[in-house]
Amino acid sequence: AEAAEASVAELVAEGGATFTTETYHDVTLKVSDPATYAFVEEMLVVGTSPAAVRGVVDVADGAASLASRADFDAAMATLPADHLASTFLDLHAIAEATGSTEQLAGMSTAGAALVAEPDGLRLSGSAPFASDEAQPSARANFALSTEPSSLVDWMPSDTVAELVVFGLRQTLEGAE
Repeated sequence: AEAAEASVAELVAEGGATFTTETYHDVTLKVSDPATYAFVEEMLVVGTSPAAVRGVVDVADGAASLASRADFDAAMATLPADHLASTFLDLHAIAEATGSTEQLAGMSTAGAALVAEPDGLRLSGSAPFASDEAQPSARANFALSTEPSSLVDWMPSDTVAELVVFGLRQTLEGAE
């Protein structure tokens, strides 16, 4: 732990950032404008604010964690167990925070995992859609996903990436 703390302090010093020290529940937090970090038990925790790091300290002290949420468990249960990285998005909370509850109605969570396979990496994920909770326009846009995409038929063979967005026209018309 001492070597890890010394290494992080050295990296911070090399980057030119200056940090103040704060103690929260017997944990030393290093606080600056761009970031806050601390060692919580034997884990380095980095956050964009002291509040984010304090939240991890609270969980280490016994507060409810993400793993105690039923929606998190449900999202993660759909993902391959053997993965390199995973992500969870609380779409409902994001919608409330950004004022886009109407656009994301019918969507509550999303989860994705990066999986190593013999022939490469695969990104797998899901975001369940509850049509009974969605606005009529969202149900119509979601129904478009059952239509086959013709994008690959007109993309050049040396295309590096492709993205298909269903219902873009309807979304733009709604935003207008």
